[in-house]
Amino acid sequence: MNALATLVGIAIVLGGIVSSATLLNGFIGYFKFFMPLPKSLLVIVIVSLFCSLACWGVKQSVGMAVITTLIEIVGLLAGIRIG
Repeated sequence: MNALATLVGIAIVLGGIVSSATLLNGFIGYFKFFMPLPKSLLVIVIVSLFCSLACWGVKQSVGMAVITTLIEIVGLLAGIRIG
């Protein structure tokens, strides 16, 4: 039973890693539209920023998640308005 729980935990972690990588790849695609920088540099900078933010504290991480969500909503509304 303990091995099954460990396997499920590992599967959840791997799913989180894959979804994070997918989101990062999409974000970099949009970011490169505004600032054409090398993809590897953007990956290193963005992952480092978010890792340091997560290490800094959960409260700040949640605040940053709210801010990025609001930015995404504004972007979606702008796209709807332009379209």
